[in-house]
Amino acid sequence: MRYVVRRLAALSNVWWSMANEYDFVWAKDEDDWGRLAAIVSAEDPFGHLNSIHNCQPFYDYSKPWITHVSIQRVDVYRIAENTNEWRDRWGKPVVIDECAYEGDIDQGWGNITSEEMTRRFWEGAVRGGYVGHGETYLPFPQGEAEAPRAGRR
Repeated sequence: MRYVVRRLAALSNVWWSMANEYDFVWAKDEDDWGRLAAIVSAEDPFGHLNSIHNCQPFYDYSKPWITHVSIQRVDVYRIAENTNEWRDRWGKPVVIDECAYEGDIDQGWGNITSEEMTRRFWEGAVRGGYVGHGETYLPFPQGEAEAPRAGRR
């Protein structure tokens, strides 16, 4: 880990995420995340941004090694509307790094419209946060096979 951090820290466009959905990494506890973050901090001479991403419970984003909140959807509809509260609570920039996905899957986190995605980005931005995520679509509409493409054998 020390070697990888030293190598990647030389790049200007790096920021660290100690975990994606840290609460699903059951082999690690809060002390482990703090120890790993200390290694990253010690080996990164440029002090790149560092955070940890939750799934359900919030991490303690007030920890000194955390430069910004990296948080995901906590409510089916309301997410970016919480930006002000989170900025006030932790006194750090808020990155909503999973406001849901635009798409057509049957889970609530993966079937918002493009208009709703835009609304969430706007809500977060006007409240001083940064919102992002992507899309997830079923490969083909249910019951349909792939249509042949020209020139494909």
